[in-house]
Amino acid sequence: MKFVVAIDGPAAAGKGTIAKAVAKHFDLPHLDTGLLYRGIGKKALAYSRTSYYPEVAKQLALDLKPSDLNPNELRTPEIAEAASKVAKITEVREVLLRFPTQLCKSRWWSSSRWKRYRNCHMSRCRY
Repeated sequence: MKFVVAIDGPAAAGKGTIAKAVAKHFDLPHLDTGLLYRGIGKKALAYSRTSYYPEVAKQLALDLKPSDLNPNELRTPEIAEAASKVAKITEVREVLLRFPTQLCKSRWWSSSRWKRYRNCHMSRCRY
């Protein structure tokens, strides 16, 4: 059985805290999707001012790797603003819908490095 929980709400409402608790309680993998958009936002800032063109932003999303998702590097106001811009791009959202499945199939999901950086305590992925 496929089990996905999505928690939505305004900024700083505690979505991440609730998501981690739900994931731990039900022994489910936890993926902070906000980090995905922030990762692309950071890439967009580093790339150029054309980063917000749909075709460019889509390629940045396709090139996203788990190593781009260090939370300590992504929690700045500039990156948050860039993340909001790329999150509005349909092509980016379509790419990110596939990211969790691709991540689960990769070696990064089960590595201790991934778990340490993401505070992920899951031993298996059920996507």
